[in-house]
Amino acid sequence: MSINKLVSIKNAIVDASDMLALDHNKMLPLFMTWATYAEKEIGGQGVIRKFAVIDICGCTAELPCDVKKMRGAVLGEHDPNCGSLFTSRLGGAMNFSTSGGNQFIVVDAGSIGETTNCGIVPYEIQDNKMVFSYDVNETKMTIMYDGYASDCDGFIKIGENHVAAISEYIQYMYWKRKRNKSNQEVNSMNMAYREWDRLCAHARALDAELNDTQKMEIAELYNDPYAGRGLYKGMTTTTDYGWFNY
Repeated sequence: MSINKLVSIKNAIVDASDMLALDHNKMLPLFMTWATYAEKEIGGQGVIRKFAVIDICGCTAELPCDVKKMRGAVLGEHDPNCGSLFTSRLGGAMNFSTSGGNQFIVVDAGSIGETTNCGIVPYEIQDNKMVFSYDVNETKMTIMYDGYASDCDGFIKIGENHVAAISEYIQYMYWKRKRNKSNQEVNSMNMAYREWDRLCAHARALDAELNDTQKMEIAELYNDPYAGRGLYKGMTTTTDYGWFNY
């Protein structure tokens, strides 16, 4: 299995159909819905870095339908050039200087004769739209985002390590959907659920993706005044109050 290799979600559907001895095309719409639910539950990593120019209408801007996570935005219509636009704007705009014991922020204003605007436009995401805090004097915005990858037929792509888990989820839902189940069908449903539960956790582990609860726990530990990053930095500094001087 290749690192971060993405394959069509139809691979999981075909595998499940073969296990259930069903026609692939006949069950495709229903199985696709179940496969999408399973991918969301795993916490799909089938995303790639994308760029787009979107229109600004008043205080809002409609995002592309395949956006999963916003990475950056620059007012105006620009050529992102593989992300170099966002590296220069977001990563290298400010430089901290501590020479001579002084601490101040230097903002690179570019070449002589150029006009450079440095500022932040606050926004939040609502209903797949960027909602700004005030009117923006631009009609275009260039964004960088993580978007869902898709195959040539328009079906989303998933991590190669998700295929087995999604296949088991489809089989579980198929048996669960049946009415007047026999004992054999109930056993098949329970077995598929156990395999789905196990493989879902395994796929998350391979992705190294934390769930929301784990992310909150890490954030709380990091910012804890008694055990977080701030205390660690204070205790390991080279000044008189650090323990390394004792």
